[in-house]
Amino acid sequence: MNTDIPNPTASGIEVFNELREELDASGIDRRYRARYPWKAELTIWVIDEPHRDRGVREIHVETTDISTSGFGFVFRQYIHPGAMLRARLDVLPGKPIIDGIVAHCQMTEGSLHSVGVQFIKTY
Repeated sequence: MNTDIPNPTASGIEVFNELREELDASGIDRRYRARYPWKAELTIWVIDEPHRDRGVREIHVETTDISTSGFGFVFRQYIHPGAMLRARLDVLPGKPIIDGIVAHCQMTEGSLHSVGVQFIKTY
C-alpha cells in the first residue's frame, strides 16, 4: 500500500466556505444541498475499493460541482460506490486535504463516469 498519502487537514465545510467566496450565486443548482459549479483540479487517492484489491490509486480530476456535503467529478473509469478517498485541493491556500466516500458512480457517455463524493470527516 502507498505510504505517501497525505493526512487530512480540513473538513468539507471549511473547504466549502473558502470556495463559496469565489463562486457566482447565479449558477446555483437548487437541490437538497445547493451545488455550486466550481471547477478546479484535484489530486485524489482512492484508498479502498470494495470488491477490488488495487491498493491505492492516485488520480487527477477536475470538480464539476461542490456543496456543503460533498463534490462531484468526471473520470474515465468506474469507481465503486463505497470506495474511500482522500482529496487535495491544490488551488486553495494551505492545500486542504479532505476525506470522502464515493456515494455514486454513473456512466455518462463513452467511458466517462460521473462520480459523487460525500465528505466523511471533520477536523
